[in-house]
Amino acid sequence: MLPCFWLYQDVGARLHPLSHAEHPYWSWLDTYADPAFEASTRRAIDIVTQVAATVDETKRAEMREAFRASAAHEHAFFAVPTSQCLQTGSGTRHRP
Repeated sequence: MLPCFWLYQDVGARLHPLSHAEHPYWSWLDTYADPAFEASTRRAIDIVTQVAATVDETKRAEMREAFRASAAHEHAFFAVPTSQCLQTGSGTRHRP
């Protein structure tokens, strides 16, 4: 879950200043740019950092891989609107 916190907070903080109440993603950006969410993200990072400091290198490697895989899923999620191929119930179709 850490990549969700970290990436959403970062995207929200970076893009929120460019948005406005009529922006289609304003509510989303407003939520993730909120100082309370930033504090929650910092706390999540601190918790994971503290845990990583108490485990062996094998477990830290597993933690890094879980983070990497989760971040890759988040990246894929954000890439969907610009993807050239869309998965549908009947297979893959290409955008015109």
